[in-house]
Amino acid sequence: MNKTDKSKKAIKTPVVPDGMTQESGLQDVIEEVNRLGDDLSLRLFKNCCVTDMEIERISFDKIIFDHCNFENVSFEGCSFGDVIFKNCSFVKCSFSGGIFSRCEFSGSRSVGGDFTSASFIDLNFQNSSFRYANFTTSRFDRVSIKSCDMRGAFLARCSLEDTVFLDTDFTEGEFYYTSLTGMDLTSCKIFGVRFSDGASELKGATVDVYQAAELARLLGVNIKE
Repeated sequence: MNKTDKSKKAIKTPVVPDGMTQESGLQDVIEEVNRLGDDLSLRLFKNCCVTDMEIERISFDKIIFDHCNFENVSFEGCSFGDVIFKNCSFVKCSFSGGIFSRCEFSGSRSVGGDFTSASFIDLNFQNSSFRYANFTTSRFDRVSIKSCDMRGAFLARCSLEDTVFLDTDFTEGEFYYTSLTGMDLTSCKIFGVRFSDGASELKGATVDVYQAAELARLLGVNIKE
């Protein structure tokens, strides 16, 4: 572990009670709390589907979603505290302006998802796919992104504090005006990643010799073999 890793603050993990009863009918439950303007807490949903719904700023607290599928669902402005998304799928879903605190995405998939202007605090992304997802102007504070597929993802104008990238593929992603100072990218794939002119976003980041050669070509530097 390098000095940068040691300086990162520990990420708080979700606190979810054991022994919650597995429930079905997630679509009906969300429709009901959405209609009443209530919040949703202390639930375990497994093998559920939710489609074609606009959720109005509901707060989700201490929830486990296990093998749940969401399609054409808007979670815009919703908040999630101590929530685990395990092996879930999100198709044409939006979390724009959402707040995630002590949450986890594992084995999940949100290709092209909208996470613009979201806040991620004490969050783990692992073994998940966020290809072409849009995280523009989002805040990352004590976040770990590990073994994820982030190819083509948009991370422009983001704030990264105590955030760690490990074994993640950012190929052809976008980091316009997102400072990577203090970030160790050596375990990640960054081929074709897009930066602003001059790539000032990379100042203070750590890369290996092969990544440095690729980035030099990006900046128009000719490397003599």
